[in-house]
Amino acid sequence: MYRKLTLFIAALFILLVAACAPVVPAAPIVEQPSIPVTGMANVQSVEVQVLETQPVEVIAVIQGQLPDAGCTTVASTDQVRAGNVLNVVLTTTTDPVALCAQALTPFEQTVSLDVSGLAPAVYTVNVNGVEQSFYLPTRDAELFKQSLVEALNGRDYGRLKAFMDSSFLTGYWLSEGGPNTPEQAIELLQRSLLASSSPITADPRMNLIDLLGTDPYTMLGAEVIEASPLFTSGWGPEGRDEAILFAARRPNGEMYWHGLIFAREGFAQIGPIVGPSTPVPAQPAPGPQVIPTFSILSVVEDESVTIQTSNFPAETRFQVRMGKSGTGGVDGILVETMNSRNGGSFVTTFEIPEKLHGEEQIAIRLESSTGYYSYNWFDNDTFERPNNDPLPTGIEYVMAKQDLSVHSGPAKHHPILDWVDEGDILRVTGVSPDGRWWMVACPNGSSGSCWVLGRFTKPVD
Repeated sequence: MYRKLTLFIAALFILLVAACAPVVPAAPIVEQPSIPVTGMANVQSVEVQVLETQPVEVIAVIQGQLPDAGCTTVASTDQVRAGNVLNVVLTTTTDPVALCAQALTPFEQTVSLDVSGLAPAVYTVNVNGVEQSFYLPTRDAELFKQSLVEALNGRDYGRLKAFMDSSFLTGYWLSEGGPNTPEQAIELLQRSLLASSSPITADPRMNLIDLLGTDPYTMLGAEVIEASPLFTSGWGPEGRDEAILFAARRPNGEMYWHGLIFAREGFAQIGPIVGPSTPVPAQPAPGPQVIPTFSILSVVEDESVTIQTSNFPAETRFQVRMGKSGTGGVDGILVETMNSRNGGSFVTTFEIPEKLHGEEQIAIRLESSTGYYSYNWFDNDTFERPNNDPLPTGIEYVMAKQDLSVHSGPAKHHPILDWVDEGDILRVTGVSPDGRWWMVACPNGSSGSCWVLGRFTKPVD
């Protein structure tokens, strides 16, 4: 009995001691922070948008997929430019311990591209391996012309094509010219106009009015916005030819390459310009000097071409030659030798040589041993020019509202025969069937068909 009592007292003592002892808290459990996992975003498409702002802004709209729904996000966007390539890197981060559905999740990211100070050119944006090209325009005329000359010297035909509009004017000094597609214009540059390795040199200080005998702005028409001409040399197969480049503005203010006027052996000054035609011989025969021209009336593909001449000298033998477009018919295939008989205006038809069958465009040239020559070109596609016989009109006189070209027919593709000054009075002899052109007495007093565009004139007493 005594022993049990002793054990009970000892146990009670131990409990009392334990209850009075200080409580030592347990050490807390420290969780280590998770380290995000970085990676490259899975980019599927890139769309580049050039905004019509000043200065120009370019954004890239990037679309792709993330590997899960919420754990992975696009963390950073970095840009580095290498030449004409803008490299954009999209980096993602993933929380390794978060619980997210493993389902592909689309994302879209808009990035403003750093294009400040860049010249107009074709650039490529590369976003995580997905590429998209775009053309960076400019509204600075001088910067554009500088970039144009650089592209010509670099023979950068992709960049030159980007500079062009949907229609590119290719004109020839003292002869015919016309619109081309950008593809046709590039082919002509490669094959003929830039055939040599000579550098293209620009001279913005050249007095073009003294060089040409007329204001070059009047060559393009009023519909071209802010045409900006630039004299250049170093063209042609031997680098001895010259050209005037025309930059212009689109309605939104962007600059583009409207076209060029090419001069083989340079721009020869023969007095006031009489339009795209041909020079007279150095020692012409007695009588009034004439400038022969001709227009294309009809074509039968790979068979024949019919022309109508104007101002041809009488009783003169001409060799008729044809060649590939862009050559002006120089050293072309001899098709026929003809006599101008009474001269002036007449219609004649020539066969297309078999070697030129299949060519899209063909140059035709008529030249004499006495120095007269004239050339033109035509599409090797069957067509016939509609009848342009003038209709009677009650208008007797019109006044030129600006310096105005006089054509041999009621359309701009007809050769330019002369120029009239703003304020000049012209006697009207008829009107074109569409009512857009006046047939007038030729300003230089010569006989033949002379036409002016009606919207640049106004009727007067």
